Amino acid sequence: MTAVIIGADIGGTSSRVGVADLDGRFLAVQTGGPANPNAVGPDPAAAEIRRVTGTALTAAADALGRTPTVAGVVIGLAGISGIADPEGFARSALAPLTAEPPPIKVVTDLAVAYASGSPEPDGCVLIAGTGAMAGIIRSGVLDERRDGWGWLLGDDGSGFWLGREAVRATLADLEAGQAPGPLGEAILARVRDQVEPGPDGGFGAAELIRSGYARPPRELSEYATLVADLADADPAAARIADRAAEVLAATLGRLEPGPELPIVLAGSVLQPGPAGRPTPVGSRLRALLAERYENPLHEAGPGVVGAAWLAVPAERRGDPELHRRLLGSARDRSV
Repeated sequence: MTAVIIGADIGGTSSRVGVADLDGRFLAVQTGGPANPNAVGPDPAAAEIRRVTGTALTAAADALGRTPTVAGVVIGLAGISGIADPEGFARSALAPLTAEPPPIKVVTDLAVAYASGSPEPDGCVLIAGTGAMAGIIRSGVLDERRDGWGWLLGDDGSGFWLGREAVRATLADLEAGQAPGPLGEAILARVRDQVEPGPDGGFGAAELIRSGYARPPRELSEYATLVADLADADPAAARIADRAAEVLAATLGRLEPGPELPIVLAGSVLQPGPAGRPTPVGSRLRALLAERYENPLHEAGPGVVGAAWLAVPAERRGDPELHRRLLGSARDRSV
């Protein structure tokens, strides 16, 4: 029987499960809803993982013309420290799907992000999306982490951080009686859709503050796109992007990356968009890292690739060409 591996990138917003053969070809990739037990609860999470994985396995069997055996499963999951028995949770979710229980491992989202960008067992990963954190990976497992403390206590350089800094810069201009620049004007334009105008019919500092506190704090991250769009035209946006790159480089620096360890960059703040255009923070960060380190820099790939790579049997994981084929296969599927 043909052997396959299963890689699952499980999130609190959506999930993706890929089934690949041992030659590095994805036979099926299935997308589903939120399945992080920390976000939706253990039972709904297990049910969604079971559903999405079952659909992916059925599609893989159709592609092969026969039912495959499962050589290994890796599930990437944020916040696994909050789950008492991650492997037990995974086994209970997947038990009905295979005749024989395959080897199952649950790893952090940092380990998956790193493995999506580098086949090497040891290296560093820096993620900046809505949150931000860095980690050292050893033998495919997260060994040390910096930041990732959430919006209230950390996540420096994240999308939330960028949005908050954009609002603070706008407030500083308004309180000083200065006309906001393009970044501030863009923020105030959005505020007009969120709160009522002031007594004078206008929108100023009071309305911007009211808007910020009227919604969940993490929604400030929506202003991060304005910083990215205006960093080349607005000095205020450029300063925020510069500072974000500095604090992210500092987060990585606290890990003291050893020489020649690969560094993988992940997350929407750092990675090029769909058109391949570099982000302002990503460009600035790459320049800083090139000045400070000689380590090779890599872009993270789809999370399902990282999970699948970690599911590859250990004796096959020394083949970088296999990693490249997994990446290429995922890209061919527009994953």
